[in-house]
Amino acid sequence: MEKILIWNINQRAGYGKSDYPKLVLDSFDKELDIIIFTEFYKHSDWKNTFSNDKYLFEASNNGDNHNEILIAYNREKYSKIGDKYTWKSDYDKDSPDYLDICLKDNFGNIFVVVGTRILVNYYDYNNANRLNKEMEARARQGEKIRNRINTLQKKYKIIGGGDFNVGRRNNQNEYWSKSVFEGYLSDKINIVMPEGVSHQVYKGTEYAGCPDLIFYSNEIDVDVYPYNWNFVKDCKDIYVDGKLTKEIPAPYPDHAQIIANFNFNKNC
Repeated sequence: MEKILIWNINQRAGYGKSDYPKLVLDSFDKELDIIIFTEFYKHSDWKNTFSNDKYLFEASNNGDNHNEILIAYNREKYSKIGDKYTWKSDYDKDSPDYLDICLKDNFGNIFVVVGTRILVNYYDYNNANRLNKEMEARARQGEKIRNRINTLQKKYKIIGGGDFNVGRRNNQNEYWSKSVFEGYLSDKINIVMPEGVSHQVYKGTEYAGCPDLIFYSNEIDVDVYPYNWNFVKDCKDIYVDGKLTKEIPAPYPDHAQIIANFNFNKNC
């Protein structure tokens, strides 16, 4: 089995300290085969900072003062096929953060890794009109992701995920929710919201967020762990109340990790 990590690392387009916390860099010392960071920011020396003997990297190209997607992959297990695919993200143009790369493993399996994040604007949950307007904007971004994934799945196996900003676990907004996104996609793609909570845990089970999702093709067997907050134990001066901490400053991650084992289905 191989292992993938998907994590919003809360760089906020470089807001805050101009470095990466050790707990983020420690990801490259774990037994992970593919790493997807959303809300990643290209600090001036990021390539040298991330450079290591285990992983190769690709990042989106959104430009200065913007968040990016970063995908790292085990250089001994995978080789990249062709060029990365990305676009410039822009909330006003309904364009989310997005990056995908095509990999081939040592057994000849060819698949595409996708990382993405739906961009958000400010809104008020208590104002139905503003809430729906915001969710409609997110849905338009989701449609762009949908079109790309549905095109890819005709030719490739797919695994990936990111921050879809679908809100709370029980969110059933008619414009944007996990169920809406599922309805966009081919029935050959599975979408999983792990057990637990991935954002604003202090709000409790009903109101805390679960914006982070993982998706994958039927041809891939995937075992998804509950949302993982174990990293807070390594930085108790920031996460003073553990995963319940309210104010988490950039650049310390304010979302849980998605971790999953995956393997290519031998029957497909």
